Amino acid sequence: MPDNSLAVDHLVDRLMKEQGLDPMDQAAKEKFKDETLDRINRYIISRIPEDKLVEFEELLEENNQEKISYFLEEVLGNVQGVVQDSLAY
Repeated sequence: MPDNSLAVDHLVDRLMKEQGLDPMDQAAKEKFKDETLDRINRYIISRIPEDKLVEFEELLEENNQEKISYFLEEVLGNVQGVVQDSLAY
């Protein structure tokens, strides 16, 4: 699985700045990051139909980034749009 930590850090920094928060405060940044990732995950899971959840769980256990991305694109459509929408969720 590719390391997306740098991209996540940039996203968290940008979102914190947009909300007037200081991304240099490491404790606040870590809490904000956890909350943001949790919101994104909840949003994605809430959009997966019940009959596809078992398949999604199996893909997560397999931990194949390409298969997970393909599944999400097939089930949810534009993944980038889903992530953008989830930030307003």
